[in-house]
Amino acid sequence: MDFRSIEDVKHANLRKIAKEEQRKLPVFSFFYLIIVSLVVMELYWRHHESPLIVYTFIAFLLFFFSITIPLIIKLIKLKISKLFTTGIVLILTIATYYTSTLFL
Repeated sequence: MDFRSIEDVKHANLRKIAKEEQRKLPVFSFFYLIIVSLVVMELYWRHHESPLIVYTFIAFLLFFFSITIPLIIKLIKLKISKLFTTGIVLILTIATYYTSTLFL
C-alpha cells in the first residue's frame, strides 16, 4: 500500500508539471530568438551599414532579451494561454524592430 499523504502527492504532481514546462521553454526561447535574428538580418541588409552598427544593435537586443525573457518565463509559469504569450512575443518583437530603427 501507498502511505503517502495528499500533500506529498500534490508536491509530486507540481514537480512533474514544472519539469514538463522546463522542457517546453528552450523551444519557445529558440523560436523567439529566431524571430529577432530575422529582424536583425533585415535591418542589416536594408541599411548596408558598417558592422559596428550591427554589433551595437545586437548588444541592444541582448540587453532587451535580458529583460523580456524572464517576463515570458513568468507568464509561462502563471499558465497564461499560449495564444496570449505568443501575442506578447509578437508585440515585443515589433517594439524591438521599431525601437531599433530609431537607433539605426
